Amino acid sequence: MEVVEFKYPLGTRAKDKVSGLVGMIISRCENLNGCLRYTIQPPIDKDGKIVESYWFDEDQIEIINEKPVEVKKNFTGGPPTLARQEVNKWRT
Repeated sequence: MEVVEFKYPLGTRAKDKVSGLVGMIISRCENLNGCLRYTIQPPIDKDGKIVESYWFDEDQIEIINEKPVEVKKNFTGGPPTLARQEVNKWRT
């Protein structure tokens, strides 16, 4: 299996060169055709509401701040894993 090398780390402030959307890279993925894409999450709007995030191709992104935000990763498995644990409890 080939290891994917992402160019930009999570937590980096970035800008989409086409739309001008600015925010933080919060997610990365490799598509079936090999395209590497990133989700950019803009900050909250002037009314304090969360703005929708969008996916962009790696070559379409411009990095604004090289130093990524440090985030403690807590691999809890998320909702699907927790739901499976609950179902398994019922089966025993």
